[in-house]
Amino acid sequence: MKKAIRKVIKNTLWLLFQKVGVRIITFILMIYLARSLGSSDFGRFTFASSFTLLFIALSDMGITTITIREVARFREKGPDYAGKCAILKIFLSILAFIALTLSLVIVNVPSDTRLVVYLIGACFGTITQKKATV
Repeated sequence: MKKAIRKVIKNTLWLLFQKVGVRIITFILMIYLARSLGSSDFGRFTFASSFTLLFIALSDMGITTITIREVARFREKGPDYAGKCAILKIFLSILAFIALTLSLVIVNVPSDTRLVVYLIGACFGTITQKKATV
């Protein structure tokens, strides 16, 4: 019993340090970006990141959580679930990117800012796909 408690405490502390570390690195990176890009370009970057994050939720829709729960129940079906989850998330990511593109046209965003949104959207889409297959 003590071994299980130690393992839970160790894992909890590891996750805590990981989250704190990521936040510190993100804070330092944002300070660096703001100083090196300047106010106008950093504003474009911030708009692009925020606008893209509005559509990232469309590419997941809780599928990862459901897949993790089902794989925990039926371990032998894990590869099948992971494959189907990846295909579904790719399809949803394409739909989210189309919605992102259409909303950029509707909002009438300048072309240089639109390019930054497309690049960040492609990067975020790739990151969410890697999370789905891990």
